[in-house]
Amino acid sequence: MRQILLAISCLFFCNLSAQSFFQSDKYSGTLAELYLHRQPSAKAEAMGMGMVANTDADFGSYYNPALTSLGNGINVSTSFSNPYYGADKSKFNYLGASYSDKKLGSFGLSRYHWTIGEEILITNEFGTEVGIAYDYSLSLYTLNYSRELPNNFFAGVNIGIAHINSSGTPVYSSTDFKDAFTLDLGILKKITLDNPSKNTGHSISLGASVINITGSKIKSTYEGISYDNLLPVVLRLGGSYNLKVKGKGLIPGGNLFESLTLLEYRNVINSNYYKTISFGEEFTLSDIFILRLGYFSQRVGVETIDNIGTQSKFTYGAGVKLPLNRIFEMKNSLSLGIDYVNMSQPSFSKGYNSLDNFQTLGVSLKWIP
Repeated sequence: MRQILLAISCLFFCNLSAQSFFQSDKYSGTLAELYLHRQPSAKAEAMGMGMVANTDADFGSYYNPALTSLGNGINVSTSFSNPYYGADKSKFNYLGASYSDKKLGSFGLSRYHWTIGEEILITNEFGTEVGIAYDYSLSLYTLNYSRELPNNFFAGVNIGIAHINSSGTPVYSSTDFKDAFTLDLGILKKITLDNPSKNTGHSISLGASVINITGSKIKSTYEGISYDNLLPVVLRLGGSYNLKVKGKGLIPGGNLFESLTLLEYRNVINSNYYKTISFGEEFTLSDIFILRLGYFSQRVGVETIDNIGTQSKFTYGAGVKLPLNRIFEMKNSLSLGIDYVNMSQPSFSKGYNSLDNFQTLGVSLKWIP
């Protein structure tokens, strides 16, 4: 009970702290493509976009800097996603690597990148051509450190750089963008429950993170005038329940069945929009075959007009985990995870309708030397 009260208190403190720091300036969409509109993890997309209380380290620093402590050895994750609404050649790419040691903690680096990928004619509100956008890209670079504290309590921190590349874009070529340094904090509390049977295991995880807790801004200069482009301050609070059932599966000594239930609240503190409630469910058979379902409800709108509403969406995806060390009879543990989603794109304002489906393919490689 004391552990549960401690974790809940930490979550409550994160919520109050974030709410009190950011009340004046309003976020207006800078780098929303990476921070809000597309998830680097196919698993997260399939489970309603909630991952703050996940049970593994894959893509962990993006959702909660403390999650990387759940890894063991070397963990490499990458993902590819496209398109982005009307930009058919637009691409997202995530690449992250971390090394975890029980004594030293976890160290990681990641890059999350989006490029428009093609020439797009830009017009103003009257339909007049004002330029062509190409070679326009956004990047988030992250240095992560996390470690396990006593009693299954984990804490982590990210130091990041937000970057805008507009050198090849005629519309923005005369605008000078300066990189912004960001700071993310996260905590996770894992609680192992009493097992009613030797063949089953139960655990609860409670997580919280604040992305860009410093309220950083990308500064830009156009024709001698300076502008502050505020980045989002993203608060995530959530919990998960993990059930494992041992039995005669395809992998000797493994789990016959495993389920993971995720629940998350997400809020962009410095915006009137993007408040989100997420629910996700994952089922794993024989530690190999994975099915995921999810749902989210989100407050959306247009920043410049009174057009606030909500959208809700069911999500889904699948994946596999391959024990390469068993397949190739290797001494050291080596596994490969592949996750995939193909869904319609959510609308982030009531006046912005989805176009083609998007696809995200994620790959994770775990090696314990």
